[in-house]
Amino acid sequence: MQLKKLQAQLFGSKSEKIDPEQLQLLLESFEAAAVLDEPGQDASIKETRAKKPSKRIFFPDDLPEEVLKFDLPESERTCPQ
Repeated sequence: MQLKKLQAQLFGSKSEKIDPEQLQLLLESFEAAAVLDEPGQDASIKETRAKKPSKRIFFPDDLPEEVLKFDLPESERTCPQ
């Protein structure tokens, strides 16, 4: 019982309160975003994230393509379970 009380004190909802300063920063960022989204505002002010280049490697178009098709007997097409 004592262990449960200590855990409730450490990890309970009281320890998870929002710091008022952090909440104010969050509200300010929402207000700034709302101002930037209004029509007539300069779009260059809006901060944009740089897009990372894709790491995907594409095969060359001249690479030959081969399609392999495997047919199973009817008995192996369904799962016995």
